[in-house]
Amino acid sequence: MRLGQMVSGGQPYAIDLVNNVRTICKTMASLSEDIAMFVQPTGLVSYTAEKDNQLVSKVAFTFDLLLPDDFTPTSPPLVPAPPTQPPETNAEAELEGTPNEQGEADTQSKQEQTQPITRVVEWECWPVEEVAENMATRPEQWHPEAILTNIDFMIRHGYLGPNTAADHYTQIVASLRCPYACATSTTLNETQMVATPAE
Repeated sequence: MRLGQMVSGGQPYAIDLVNNVRTICKTMASLSEDIAMFVQPTGLVSYTAEKDNQLVSKVAFTFDLLLPDDFTPTSPPLVPAPPTQPPETNAEAELEGTPNEQGEADTQSKQEQTQPITRVVEWECWPVEEVAENMATRPEQWHPEAILTNIDFMIRHGYLGPNTAADHYTQIVASLRCPYACATSTTLNETQMVATPAE
């Protein structure tokens, strides 16, 4: 189990960024539309990471959302999986399938495989100072995107500035925007989205 933002998720091709993050707010944290409609785009962070012995470039679009004081996020209930359908017969395959190059019917099942929704095991609201200390002392507990977006949040809201990180401030700010990642991440399918609760 790793620590992260209140919500995060991938960016499908056929939906815009803001509507997608509103949908993620509902599916991951049970936020109502009346609350999720106020998400504010705040920019992005980008980075290059190693995955399967390859370098992968990613961009994470960031959003702030001011939550009511009495709001507690909850994971939606699990939906039971549909019953397993019996395999198609050859006759059904011939009628419903699509002939391939050899003239044979494609017997692939019509039932689509749905992607599982990430479920949060436990919700905790931490002060920004505690988040910063935990990331500095136990970075392995956090998702990589979460560390970058938390730092970006701290800079934008004045928790981290030239006076508090004088020796490394310029380097920290520059490291949140990896030029290689921004230049090469051209497909929205490689995009991650996060929403950080605002003050």
